Amino acid sequence: MLLAVALLGAIVAGVGIHNMDQMNERAHRLYDNELLGLSYVKEANINLIYINRAIRGAMLASTAERRQLSLKNVGLFKKTVQENLDKARPLFNTEDSKRLFAQVDNELRNYDSVIDEQIKTTNAEPLQEERDSVAYMFGTFMPRSSVIDNKMGELTEAKEELARKANQENEDAYVHGRGVMVLLVLFSLGAGAALGALITRSLTRQLGGEPAYAAEVAGRIAAGDLSTRVELRSGDTGSLLFAMQTMRDKLATIVSQVRGGTDAIGSVSSQIASGNLDLSSRTEQQASSLEETASSMEELTSTVKQNADNARQANALAMTASTVAGKGGEVVAQVSRPWVRSRLRRRRWSRSSR
Repeated sequence: MLLAVALLGAIVAGVGIHNMDQMNERAHRLYDNELLGLSYVKEANINLIYINRAIRGAMLASTAERRQLSLKNVGLFKKTVQENLDKARPLFNTEDSKRLFAQVDNELRNYDSVIDEQIKTTNAEPLQEERDSVAYMFGTFMPRSSVIDNKMGELTEAKEELARKANQENEDAYVHGRGVMVLLVLFSLGAGAALGALITRSLTRQLGGEPAYAAEVAGRIAAGDLSTRVELRSGDTGSLLFAMQTMRDKLATIVSQVRGGTDAIGSVSSQIASGNLDLSSRTEQQASSLEETASSMEELTSTVKQNADNARQANALAMTASTVAGKGGEVVAQVSRPWVRSRLRRRRWSRSSR
């Protein structure tokens, strides 16, 4: 994960460096193409003005030396115009600018022929008379104008130098910034890789192995495979895999105990089922005996009832016989009293005679 974050940071930094490259390229293009192209065109335009000024000087010259000097300057200015346009030409890259530049080249060729015709006409004319205004122009005005032109040129050159320095400073800042960003990216990649390796090592140490292997072992145990072999590192007594191995062993022990209890319960259940079958058989036998007993009891009840009836009849007969016996006893008593007394006298006499 950390490596992915570091790579993402590197990608972001790469995008930033790419954008910096584009900005630096635009700055270079702005300086090299736009600013320098504008400067070259501006110099060419200024030299065109100088050409016109030199031709007017040749036309107004009162001496042959001054005329030739002015016409010589015309040639120098023409050469400078062409040099600046040649420098500016490759800096105009768009189709419109190229088409416009081609029109300028065509007009410049026509202008060169006009300049040549003007120089020929000027050389054919006689020199001008010496006039105070012309003398002042060549002696005072034009030197002062040239000084101002030179100062303007120096300002332009100074501005171009500042632009060049700014472009160079931008280039240096870009190179420095790119170097710093590359170093930061490399540092972040290294730090991310080191931190990722450290965290991975710590996690691996806590897990006791690779995360994929720990997940595989956990999946097997969760699926009920308690025979899974857990590979542990030497001296590992506190990792997740060690705890999973301990859990597996305890689960195996518990399952073994449960299986033993289940077997015992199965055996007892079989015995209970057998006893139930035996009890059922005995119950059926007892039920049959009870049925026979019930039948005998019914017969006994009938006999008891008959005996009770007979007993009642016997009791009635006994009462009748008792009544008869009582009466007979009274009769006997009445008959036997004289005989009893006679027998008692005999016993007494017998005792006395002894």
